Amino acid sequence: MKNLFTLTLLFCSFTIFSFAQSSGNISGSILDSEENPIGYASVVLYTAADSIIVKLELSDDDGKFEFINIPESKYWIDINYVGLPNQQTEVFELKGGNFVIPVIRIQPSTNELQEVTITALRPILEVKPDKLVFNVENSINATGSNALELLRKAPGVVVDNNENINLLGKSGVMIYIDGKQSPLHGDQLAAYLKTIQSTEIDNIEIITNPSAKYDAEGSAGIINIKLKKDKGLGANASVNFGYSKGDYAQFNGSITSNYKAKKYNLFGNYGYNDGESGNYMNLYREQNGLVLDSKNNKINEWNGHNFKAGADFYLDKNSTFGIMVDGNLASNNRIGNSRTEISMIGG
Repeated sequence: MKNLFTLTLLFCSFTIFSFAQSSGNISGSILDSEENPIGYASVVLYTAADSIIVKLELSDDDGKFEFINIPESKYWIDINYVGLPNQQTEVFELKGGNFVIPVIRIQPSTNELQEVTITALRPILEVKPDKLVFNVENSINATGSNALELLRKAPGVVVDNNENINLLGKSGVMIYIDGKQSPLHGDQLAAYLKTIQSTEIDNIEIITNPSAKYDAEGSAGIINIKLKKDKGLGANASVNFGYSKGDYAQFNGSITSNYKAKKYNLFGNYGYNDGESGNYMNLYREQNGLVLDSKNNKINEWNGHNFKAGADFYLDKNSTFGIMVDGNLASNNRIGNSRTEISMIGG
């Protein structure tokens, strides 16, 4: 039986794949009132059930956008472009394959205003000359999640089943925290990102073409996670908890404290993260008169602690001296099971 299995691998071009959970792609295009394409519009994909953000993307120069490898479900899309009113699609259902949304046309607002009130709100996605900025603070994304889960939603970023981070299809992305390069890679990096609570994050900068000031190793791209900094004087503290339950449960929590005076600032925080996730895949193959029916499942278990403490001293309005100690303790355990049943076709 072992020889038969080895032989069939030589003819894998006849393999038929079937996955336990199907996914597909969602695409569309955006035009203005004069049928011109709208490029660099913010396109946000939401779940229909609870309006949670699944993924963010930008339209290209031709006004086209695409969400790749999205699980089957019901969704709706929100489009935002500076100077034009927001546009939302109707709820639609993705059933695998490629789903094409009818052309989205955004009409300028024609309301005559008697009084104008200007309110400064940061958009969820900003396009700057050298980077994209995913603004996390004050959004629904800042609750019950962690830095790794936020990266799954960020435009151009893909976190695969092994929790490797790719940017625009390239591996080797460098992760920075507050402008400082993280020395961690692979499982250690993923475990550390899970200990950073989303409520601690101000925004995520996505830099696809790093300038010379960044390390040359970041040629595949730079992701800079900027944490919140308290700007008010006095003492404050906050406690955050998040819990989610699907097939498996995930929990995270953190406590943050800060004391700021005119000449110095003291700060510290502690975070904890614990959870499990599962990945299931079935492969059915017919080769040389044989049926090979494989069932694979992988369970990923993790927990971690991260801490940070430090002080900033304001020497003058242009100079600050600071000291900070941070670290993390994390464990990540993967358990996999695979079984292949081999039989004759029609047997």
